[in-house]
Amino acid sequence: MKKILISGLVVSSLVGAGLMTTLIAPVAAQNGGKIQRILFDRTDTNDDGFISKEEFSAAQLKRFNKIDANDDGKLSFEENQKAIEKTRKRLERFRK
Repeated sequence: MKKILISGLVVSSLVGAGLMTTLIAPVAAQNGGKIQRILFDRTDTNDDGFISKEEFSAAQLKRFNKIDANDDGKLSFEENQKAIEKTRKRLERFRK
């Protein structure tokens, strides 16, 4: 179970990084980094201006739990695809 969770977190981190690169970064560039600031501030939960390993890990685990629609502790390809599409749709409002 631990291996599955760790593997899922790795996938989630990679998905998050991929989303940042392919979806968020171009939109952020158009908006002067506004989205990057929002995401940074959301992850910096103690408001010290830095993201600690604990804050980063907690944010990734929260994202994993959101994507894991059936709460089985694993991410399926379909769950991952739905999360990417949902993020893409949310970011559309920043492009206008």
